[in-house]
Amino acid sequence: MRTRFVALVLLAFAAAAACAAPPTAGTPAPVTSVSGSAGVSGGVGTAVRPDPLTGPAEGAAPIFWLRTVPGYYCSVRGTLVPSLVLYSDGTVLSTDGIGAHCDPLPTVRIGWLDPDVAEARLAEYFASPEAAVDMTDLQVTDLPFATLVHRPVGGPERTVGLYGPGAEEYVDDLDISTREREARQAFSDVVEGIRTDAALAGNWQPEQLSVTRLAADEGDPAASALSWPLSSAEWRDFLLDDPAAGGSAADDRCRAALGAEATELLAAHTGDTAGRWRTGATEVPVALGLVLPGAAPCSDDAW
Repeated sequence: MRTRFVALVLLAFAAAAACAAPPTAGTPAPVTSVSGSAGVSGGVGTAVRPDPLTGPAEGAAPIFWLRTVPGYYCSVRGTLVPSLVLYSDGTVLSTDGIGAHCDPLPTVRIGWLDPDVAEARLAEYFASPEAAVDMTDLQVTDLPFATLVHRPVGGPERTVGLYGPGAEEYVDDLDISTREREARQAFSDVVEGIRTDAALAGNWQPEQLSVTRLAADEGDPAASALSWPLSSAEWRDFLLDDPAAGGSAADDRCRAALGAEATELLAAHTGDTAGRWRTGATEVPVALGLVLPGAAPCSDDAW
């Protein structure tokens, strides 16, 4: 029988996330080439690292990402974000969380990896015996599920799934074979190898957020409410229309905040994780989610 193991959810998140500094403007990084590192052999690239790093170029598509879905709680449509993304121009975005509603708006760091080097490593990993091992069955419930996706330009999409990332480090009695342990290590190595060789150099400021109006009985009613900074009639109507009290359908209660609106919301979000906001004399629960370049706001999936 599977055993509920809720605390491991948070531990697994912590094990998989990279440490991040407080939000600052992106720091210029030195011009360099990148050689192979952890997990796969890679090679030496010839492309030059941009200086400064400003984000994916227009038209650059995500070609690899790591997406983690929480076990059974804290998942709100539109708030989850991939914790590692590699774009076709070599830009790498890495977060210190997955955007769960109870821990929203993770810090995003930016780096760069030669696209040819990255593609060689990913091709090697996805063709390896370790990538074919089933890592989706543990006798523990309510753990996160992580998925690596490789979508090379002009090539077929490939995925590898892993249930309970990091579980083997915290649970002693899991019946995991040596082969699966090696496969889990290879999964982790390819992720951390990209993070390491991307030489994450500074924090990246998102230009778009998804904003989900939750029902009045959602969120933590005891939490202190933040002051909602956007004053337009459209946002006021959006916030005051409770989807559980005859308002719009809950599935339609998400919209995007762009540019200056996103900047205002990020500035007003002072770390309260319960997602309660005050507009006038009314407090409403709202879930904010980061939208990375190329992703659709208010979506359960990344791309």
